[in-house]
This record gives sequence, structure tokens and C-alpha cells, in this order.
Amino acid sequence: MASVVGIMNERLFESFLVNHILCHMAGLWRSYQALMAKHPWTLQIITAGSLVGVGDVISQQLIERRGLANHSARRTTKMMSIGFFFVGPVVGGWYKVLDKLVTGGTKSAALKKMLVDQVGFAPCFLGAFLGISGALNGLTVEENVAKLKRDYMDALISNYYLWPPVQIANFYFIPLHHRLAVVQIVAVAWNSYLSWKANKMMWGGCSSA
Repeated sequence: MASVVGIMNERLFESFLVNHILCHMAGLWRSYQALMAKHPWTLQIITAGSLVGVGDVISQQLIERRGLANHSARRTTKMMSIGFFFVGPVVGGWYKVLDKLVTGGTKSAALKKMLVDQVGFAPCFLGAFLGISGALNGLTVEENVAKLKRDYMDALISNYYLWPPVQIANFYFIPLHHRLAVVQIVAVAWNSYLSWKANKMMWGGCSSA
């Protein structure tokens, strides 16, 4: 009997804990929604920068397996600065422009937006991202160009494996002011790949740390 009561109490506690966590997450989401309504541009940029930083942490710890002792906080800071000052403003601004270029919320409009985004914007954005990363890592112009020649097409092909279906869903289902956040959440894995690609150095003694 005591064991049955113990199991019931344990399950009640687990149920209470799950409900508490869900209520807390719902409260955070409501707060995020309220802030998005008041300060959409600022919050989009902060979200983008933070998630680029998360991507770099994942890259260093799970892909490169540096370990906490060898984690480069300087590199993570560099990648976050790219997120704050380049990714957030550029991608957020692009979505506003794209919404004016291709109007409507139909499946056809979502497909057109995806095509314009992936054919016109993505190749330029990706090249700029890798180039800026190289410059922040101290590469000379010649080294940066060589790195782009080596890594750009591989990164672009990887981009086309991931982003077309994501962007169709994003343009069709997600309101404009949430699109950057949705993309950046999906992009945590993509940011990890980009961070690894952008910081994969093959210049002898040159280091990204």
C-alpha cells in the first residue's frame, strides 16, 4: 500500500512539475510577444545575435569538441557581433523588402518569396557572411578570397539542402514580425555549421581563437 501511495505521489509531483514548466514557458512566450509588439526591430536583432552565438557554442563544443577549457569566448563574441550588426538587421530588413516585392499570403506567393529569397538573396548573404567572418578573424584580402573560393560553393549547396522547405513554411504560415525569430531558431544548427565553416582555418599558424 505504501509503495502505491509513493508511486501516486511521485506521479502527482511529476505532473505538477511539468505543468509548472509549461506555465512558465507560456509566460515567457507572452512576454516575448508583448516585447515584439512594442519593439519588433530591436528584439529581432537581439534574437538573431543571441542565436548566432548559441550556434557558435554548439559548433565549438559538439562539432569541434574543444571542451569548455578550450572554448574561445572571443570567437563566440565575434560571431555574436556578426549576428547583432549584420545578420539581424540585414535579414530582418530583407524580409520587409521581400514582403513588399511579393504580396499575398497564398501558397503561390510563399513559393515566389522562397525562390526570390534563395536565388537572389541567399547567395549574396552567404558570401558576405563568410567574408565578414574572415575579416574579423584577421585574414588578409588574398586569404579571404582564397577561403571563399574553397568554402563558398560547399556552403551554398548545404544551404539549398536546408532552407527552401523551411522558407516556404515560414513565408506561408508565419507573420512577418516573427519570421526572423523562426528562421534563427531553425538556424541554430545552420549557424553551428556556418560558424565551423567560417572559422575553419588552414593558414598555418593563423588562429580564430
